[in-house]
Amino acid sequence: MTDEQTSKGHDASFEIPPDRLVDIILSRAKLDEVAEDLAGIASEVAINETLTHVPDDEVSAAFRERAERVADSFLEEARNAEDTADVGFLTRHQTRWREPLLIAQVFLEHSIGLGHVINSAERPRAVEAENAKFEALIRNHARVCRIGKEALCLAASGFASGALARWRTMHEIAAVCLFLRQHSEEVSRRYLL
Repeated sequence: MTDEQTSKGHDASFEIPPDRLVDIILSRAKLDEVAEDLAGIASEVAINETLTHVPDDEVSAAFRERAERVADSFLEEARNAEDTADVGFLTRHQTRWREPLLIAQVFLEHSIGLGHVINSAERPRAVEAENAKFEALIRNHARVCRIGKEALCLAASGFASGALARWRTMHEIAAVCLFLRQHSEEVSRRYLL
């Protein structure tokens, strides 16, 4: 933030640089208030140090109370700055990624529906035949759908790294399903154990 932005207050077009996790912006009035609180704490400590008859517990309690108020004001200011930044980020993120996220959601919902139809139609025969391969594949499909929902939620909220981690997990499960499909029923039985 430049000196000009600091003197004028928070710039509405200000964006958080990608290399910073949180940018806390304190107004001049807030800085003055914090400085007064810190000066008050220092003077209380200085006064209380000269008054040896005041119990240490009372000094500690007064100091702790004042310090908590200062910390609360810092946290409140930080939350407000973070909320403002989050709203701006989410608005830009939704504008940019709305269509791909909708396509992914439609694909996921279609996959869930297809899994339900296949499970409903084939489960009675699979149970009767004790088909371990069907059971392993349908369980993994349900697991991939759940993880897909997690990935979609993370991506929609701007947590790309988390979404990619879920995506890698989905890929690993898909590889397991291909392996199970290509091998014998015994392999699927052992997988389910």
